[in-house]
Amino acid sequence: MSRLDLPPAVLVGRDRERGFLQEFFQEAAVSGGAVLLSGEPGAGKTALLNGLADSASATGTTVLRAAGAQFEGEISFTGLNQLLFALIDDLGELGADHRDALRVALGFGAGPPTARSSPRTTRRGSRPSSSRTPP
Repeated sequence: MSRLDLPPAVLVGRDRERGFLQEFFQEAAVSGGAVLLSGEPGAGKTALLNGLADSASATGTTVLRAAGAQFEGEISFTGLNQLLFALIDDLGELGADHRDALRVALGFGAGPPTARSSPRTTRRGSRPSSSRTPP
């Protein structure tokens, strides 16, 4: 995979954060991962994420985005729905248990909420996660 270059013109003075996100993207492309970006309002979190998303999209990576809203706090799976709605046509590629569970969680299918997956199911093919702190 080619190196991800976050546009410096948009992210002036954010070299450390840009470097962290570039490194994270490279590792996540191979082993998966998640990053939580937090900070004070107006600190540039959205600009960093927009730069990362734009650059990732330019490399052909699928970028999924969700944004929380306080009024959705009592509604189950709203973040998951936002993330996976664009992929709804691909649910057929999943095994029946996972497909049906997601269809119910996303509100596209009827049925009872599913029980948590057994460790055997959730760990298949997964890798241990590591915790890293951004600069």
